[in-house]
Amino acid sequence: MNRLNDVFFVDENLGWAVGDTQPIGIMGERQTLLLKTEDGGDTWEEQGNGEFDRNLQTVFFLDSDTGWVAGGRSLNQPPLLLHTQNGGTTWVEQAQPVTTDGTIFDIQFMDAELGWAVGGSITGVNRFLLRTTDGGDTWHEVYSVSDAQPFTSLSFVDANRGWAVGNDSENDGEDSYWYTTDGGLNWQSGRTGIGDVSNLLSKRFQRVQFVDENNGWLMSPGIIMGTTNGGDDWAVVRNSSSGVVYDMYRLDADTAWLVGGGLSGGAQQTEARVFFTANGGADWVEESVTDLPTGFNENTQLLAVHALEGGRAWAVGLNLTLMRRDP
Repeated sequence: MNRLNDVFFVDENLGWAVGDTQPIGIMGERQTLLLKTEDGGDTWEEQGNGEFDRNLQTVFFLDSDTGWVAGGRSLNQPPLLLHTQNGGTTWVEQAQPVTTDGTIFDIQFMDAELGWAVGGSITGVNRFLLRTTDGGDTWHEVYSVSDAQPFTSLSFVDANRGWAVGNDSENDGEDSYWYTTDGGLNWQSGRTGIGDVSNLLSKRFQRVQFVDENNGWLMSPGIIMGTTNGGDDWAVVRNSSSGVVYDMYRLDADTAWLVGGGLSGGAQQTEARVFFTANGGADWVEESVTDLPTGFNENTQLLAVHALEGGRAWAVGLNLTLMRRDP
């Protein structure tokens, strides 16, 4: 299935979206899909010529020139990590220490030198956390566990404090997360104390985002847990009664978007879903995605969202869907 897994914009015009294309049939060879826009998403051009036969899962740019994309998901192949210093005109593969089959699901840089990446094997062989202090020329595996589901998301607020999540309820507990206070050199596990939730998916966090050292959310398809004191206490921000979500983006402690679709309560929801809050999750409004330009598809699942100050946002998903929100 053709899909876009992530989207990132550095300003209202310049952005990238990543994913992969696959011919019909499960044995079809995947090709990376790396798209760039310079007009806010009105038009997109492909970069990289689809030369890598692996799925791109994540994209991160520091500015208009310097960025990284990463992924994997080919059996018996290590993760893929690419770097550009000219806005994506050319991409160079960066070596990383994971030699088993695996995928990098999220990547973040604090500056041009310090960055982190998380991932693991989709078959549950391993999970890992990588760190670099030289812009990715050298990556070090600072944490790894065998026979565990992958880490899927990370969030750093400064050079020292960061959080990571995965969906490995069997090994870590159904409401677990990981955090570091020394830049990722050492990690500790934490629990939210979510309590008795009947939906197992609600307890497997797949996304994390902190906007500062105190305010952060952990997201699963069925529930969002929030903290206002750096993780000392957690409370439910949103439950699954209004549809499954797959990604979130918080501009600040008050303003956030969620995107999703797909399965909810045993019923197939094929339409794209977008939810918005302006008061830290106390109230949610579902935003319409029905009046779309020709060629856009609302009958899909949205997998990722990115927003900028002022309220312009973009979302991507299955069937190569690209959507834009204009304030």
